[in-house]
Amino acid sequence: MTAAFDKNEVRHQAEVIAARVPEAVGLDPLLIITILTQVLPLIMNCGMNATSPKPEDIREYVTERVNRGPKSRERLQKAIARRIRGEADTHVTKEQSLLMADAVIEEAMYPCSDDGTLEVFASECVALNPYA
Repeated sequence: MTAAFDKNEVRHQAEVIAARVPEAVGLDPLLIITILTQVLPLIMNCGMNATSPKPEDIREYVTERVNRGPKSRERLQKAIARRIRGEADTHVTKEQSLLMADAVIEEAMYPCSDDGTLEVFASECVALNPYA
């Protein structure tokens, strides 16, 4: 697994996750993709202690947090939502960011396809925090 930052792959994964965001979020799909592209590399950085996390490590991490119970899932969701609001170049409401966070969690746990969402998360964890 390389730690190289592949913008095309991050964008592709943003598109995959954006497809999970409900229309009720009220944002243009292209704006959602742009926001997710900005924050995906940062989202899974916190909490991972592995120097070189593998996709299964990230799936396990997210699944374990969700399976601890509703409060643990809510904390994970809120942490991701805060990152989305903090890093987005445009105003995103709390509700909008929570809906996008749900989509990120669902894709991490149950990928729509086998084409790399978790690999992007894993490689970006290493790229952004090589000494975790």
